[in-house]
Amino acid sequence: MTTLPAPARYCPYSQLGDQPNIVVDGKAQRASELTLSHWPWNSTPPELLRDTSTDIVFAYLDAPEYHRNLSLVSNSHFDEDGLLSMYGLVDPANAMRHRELMIATSRAGDFAIYSEPEAAKLSFVLAAYADPAVSPLPPEIFQGDDASQVAGLYSNMLNELPRLLEQGVEQHPEFWEAEFDHLQESEQAIEQGRVLIDEIPELDLAIVRIPTDMPARPVRRYLTSVSYTHLRAHET
Repeated sequence: MTTLPAPARYCPYSQLGDQPNIVVDGKAQRASELTLSHWPWNSTPPELLRDTSTDIVFAYLDAPEYHRNLSLVSNSHFDEDGLLSMYGLVDPANAMRHRELMIATSRAGDFAIYSEPEAAKLSFVLAAYADPAVSPLPPEIFQGDDASQVAGLYSNMLNELPRLLEQGVEQHPEFWEAEFDHLQESEQAIEQGRVLIDEIPELDLAIVRIPTDMPARPVRRYLTSVSYTHLRAHET
C-alpha cells in the first residue's frame, strides 16, 4: 500500500505570504517549496510530469520519495483541473478511491476530451457550480474581486466535491444534461458528415466546418459561457 502524505489545507493564493506551501495547476510563489502543475515553465519534478495537474498530483501521491511535509496548498485560479488536483492533496486517501474518475474529469475539463461519460458529466457539473448564473452555491461567493471569488469557490467546492464523487452526478441532471445532450448531438453530426474537421498535422491545426443551419448553443469552456456563432462569420 502506498504511504500517503499528510492532508494539506487550502490557503487562498493571496494569503500565502511567506508560509511554505505547495502550488497546484499554476505558478509558484516565493515561498512555494513544491509545484505540481502541467503549466509550461514550472518547477514540477520532471519524473512526475503528466498531461494534467490532477494526474501529476496522483503521480506525486504514488512516490513517497517526493513527499514534502507542507501543510498548505493553493492555486491562483479556479477550474476543474485546479480543484481536482488540490483535492488530491487536501484528502489524499479519499482521492485515491476516485483516482480514475478524477483524472478523466481533469482531461475533460482542460482538453475537452473524454473516455467515460461520467467524467464528461462531472466536468459539466463542476463548471456549473462555478457559473454564477446557475450555481447552487451562495451568491455572495461571486461578489468581490477575482481573488476573493477564487477563494470562495475553492473553500466551498473542496467541501462539495467529496459528495459529488461519492453520490455520482446522476442526481444533478440540471447541471449536466443539456451540455451532455449537446455533446452527443455534436458527435452524431461529425459521424454523419454534417460537421467536417480538416486536420493539418504539420501546423498542429484543425479547422472545424459547422453547417449554417446548425443552431447556436452556449457552452462552458474554462468556466466561461461562449458560443460558436462567431465562427460562422469567418466561414468561406
